[in-house]
Amino acid sequence: MSSHTATWDSLGVALLVTGSELDPGVLTRRLGVVPDLARRPGEVPAFRDGAGCWALRAAGGAELAPLVHAVVERARPLRGELGVLRAEGYRVSLDISGRVHHRELLTLDAALLAGAAELGVPISFSAEVTRVPDEEGFWDWLPPADGSHRA
Repeated sequence: MSSHTATWDSLGVALLVTGSELDPGVLTRRLGVVPDLARRPGEVPAFRDGAGCWALRAAGGAELAPLVHAVVERARPLRGELGVLRAEGYRVSLDISGRVHHRELLTLDAALLAGAAELGVPISFSAEVTRVPDEEGFWDWLPPADGSHRA
């Protein structure tokens, strides 16, 4: 079994508000905060499934905690309105993104999760995954089938 020491590359964190009817201009006026990314439904380049998108983002660096902290600090004043948006049917999440290579993991410690929980929104993950060239390499993170790892 291999050991997991590598982590994700190109880390990013975003407070995402998405919806098929989302108008970023209306949402910006409503929240009183200018987003780092905004897309109207169907706009090119399209956001996921052509949905409208409004986002506060932090990216870069090799550490996740400062990125989460930066987004949570900016979004904290919006906490009440984020719950209202969810009740109205918008998808609201704290999205953690990055590039994942074979056998890499991302650790979320309790302090990081507590900070994210302040916003009262779910955490989602978006990853760009590097393909593994052979099937054997894909499965080598699993414990041995004979149970010897339990000895």
